[in-house]
Amino acid sequence: MSTHSRKGAGQSKLGRLMIAGPLVGLMSVPALAGPEGEQVVHGSAQFTRQGNLTTITTSHRAIINYSSFDLASWESVRFLQPNANSRVLNRIQSGVPTHIDGSITANGSVYFVNNAGIVFGPNAVLNVGSLFAAAGNISNRDFIDGRNRFTDLTGDVVNHGRIEAGQVGLLGRRVANYGQIVAPEGVVTFGSGEEVFIGQRGSHVFARITSTDEGIDGGIEQGGSITAREVNLSVGDHFALATFDESDIRAQRVTIRGGDESTVTVSGSIDVTRQGDRGGRVDIFGDTILLNGASIDASGDLGGGVVRIGGDYQGQGLSPHARYTLV
Repeated sequence: MSTHSRKGAGQSKLGRLMIAGPLVGLMSVPALAGPEGEQVVHGSAQFTRQGNLTTITTSHRAIINYSSFDLASWESVRFLQPNANSRVLNRIQSGVPTHIDGSITANGSVYFVNNAGIVFGPNAVLNVGSLFAAAGNISNRDFIDGRNRFTDLTGDVVNHGRIEAGQVGLLGRRVANYGQIVAPEGVVTFGSGEEVFIGQRGSHVFARITSTDEGIDGGIEQGGSITAREVNLSVGDHFALATFDESDIRAQRVTIRGGDESTVTVSGSIDVTRQGDRGGRVDIFGDTILLNGASIDASGDLGGGVVRIGGDYQGQGLSPHARYTLV
């Protein structure tokens, strides 16, 4: 066992979207050995290594840079934080995608950023207060001040594992979920673009996406299951977004939003049904929207909810309006 501590001050576009399964095999997989080369740059953190378990005890807003942070299926990392409102930023500077195929637990919020990409493998199990995984960066100042502004999103974030958290954000140039995400009382956000800001208006969380190029190889693929209070899938201008036949989204509110000249293809199941209340809400916006055998259920014991596809009723209102909606 070792212990140490440190302190510091369109269709063509859809065709070009990544296929998350082969992507994992194509990425160079490093030798998995747990977090390595840690350097604490804000707050404090103590590392205790015992066998395949690494325990990281942190201060309230700790920032840690690593030379690598990869977990095999038999490896575990446990974050011990002061309380549920505590946050830790793990910035990986390996130059290659981070592969996590083991378990991570935390009683607070955990951030992983690596501009080369982040992959949660099929054996990955995360049980944390909140999780933000970004294939880009967040500045130290934004993190310390509590601003979820992620920049320089150039890599891929892919989930094949199981994530349980109060809030989940997967952010990158390309984002894919083929695993399970469970946040029954929280919000799940996928953001694809060059920069993503996650904010809150009242009780609703929103994502503001910035993109300046044509997003040829960028977008969102949703082929797994998501259970949450609110789900927000958003892509920037020119990016593509697709939910596949295997997609299963269950929430009270679901927003699927494409930018200008974006293509949004919806398949699979969206369930916003509610017992003892009116049904929930589904908003699907984009430049071109294709409903490809999608099942959308917004029924409720006290009446149906709201489903908007391509804009408000008969083009009224201030919501974005699709140029093309194909059913």
